[in-house]
Amino acid sequence: MRLPMRPDHQPRPLVSRGVSAPSLLSELLQGLAVQRRVIVAIILREVRTRFGQYHLGYLWAVLVPLLLIMTLAFVYAALGRRAAHGASVELLLLSGMMAWLTFIDTQNQASRAYQTNRQLVVYPMVSVVDIVIARALLEFGTKLAAMSVLTALFWAAGYDVGIADPLGVAAAMLTVIYLGAMFGHTIGCVLVIVPSFLFIVATSRRILFYTSGVLFLLSDVPTEWRTYVLYNPLAHVIDMIRGAWIDSYSAPYGDVVYVAGWAVGLTATAAVGELVARRRRLGANQ
Repeated sequence: MRLPMRPDHQPRPLVSRGVSAPSLLSELLQGLAVQRRVIVAIILREVRTRFGQYHLGYLWAVLVPLLLIMTLAFVYAALGRRAAHGASVELLLLSGMMAWLTFIDTQNQASRAYQTNRQLVVYPMVSVVDIVIARALLEFGTKLAAMSVLTALFWAAGYDVGIADPLGVAAAMLTVIYLGAMFGHTIGCVLVIVPSFLFIVATSRRILFYTSGVLFLLSDVPTEWRTYVLYNPLAHVIDMIRGAWIDSYSAPYGDVVYVAGWAVGLTATAAVGELVARRRRLGANQ
């Protein structure tokens, strides 16, 4: 992979004497252009690494959620369970499972951004943040394409999977991507300092899954339990996705302000974690 090079790699002060505002704006735009080219180069590298080596690489992004959804749908049918609000069990599982897989896969990719790309971060123009952004964008594109293919397959099979508000679903999926990227980046920074933290991460994933609403509607949860489930921000986002997807469901428990608070908190935590991890890595290299 050939990365774009800057004319010089020495840090420049943002403000200096005799520098006009247009010059600062020009340098800012030039820096953003370089970062954009770096991110695109990383995305292309990730595509070749993750999908290019196998003939079923791209198809696997569709097969994994399809197998999970059909297996769970079979179990629900055996138990005689039916979804509410005029939606089928398959639609309930499709909307929830795709949101969960998007979150967990983005988290996994972001948390391993440094460990699996040590040869990239030696370049002055490449940072861990660039790798996290590139992987998050790739996951968003992959999952959105997989969701579109699965929706078409279920529709062709005779299921009512019409999306009431496609833009609402896309916005909620972007929120899932962002939460997953920030959560994963924070985990990656902590693992640089405390590798044994991985055990806590594995436990937290199980708790997040069973309280996220992937397997149920929040309206079906008893009130005394729903209070605890709603501490999980994914439960809010999945409820928003279903509200945008199912015309007869109003997503009464999706709190945008609560999710935004989590997004801001995770962003601040990831920024602090990146500073601490960077100093730890620099100290280890000296």
